[in-house]
Amino acid sequence: MRKFLAAACLLLAAQFAAAEDLPVIAGLKAFRAPMERIVAEGGKGRDADLSVIAAAYEDADKAWKQVTSEPMDMEAYGIPAERQEDAWREVRMVGMLVGYLDEAVKRGDRALMLRAVGLLRPAYDKLAARLGLR
Repeated sequence: MRKFLAAACLLLAAQFAAAEDLPVIAGLKAFRAPMERIVAEGGKGRDADLSVIAAAYEDADKAWKQVTSEPMDMEAYGIPAERQEDAWREVRMVGMLVGYLDEAVKRGDRALMLRAVGLLRPAYDKLAARLGLR
């Protein structure tokens, strides 16, 4: 019985380690720090420094490109087929908000930037929870 439990634990650990190596997980982990800087600065509202947000956006954009660099296999993340559409919706939502930030940075549009920043944290948290990062 002990050998069976030890083998089961090793198998689960190997699967978890394999999931850790997936580009999406690595990209989301890299995305978190610049996203936190963006959200912290955006939380200042009208007093937010757009140059700080733009600088953090550059790092966030690189990390997000890593997330989207390869097709995402939801099965590899342990997401059952009936919940995959929800997961894709969350991926698209974060991607859309990154796109809004990109447009806001290019145009210097403070209002669009603050709207996108306000929605970014909850969208990221939902996606991270769905993929087991929380």
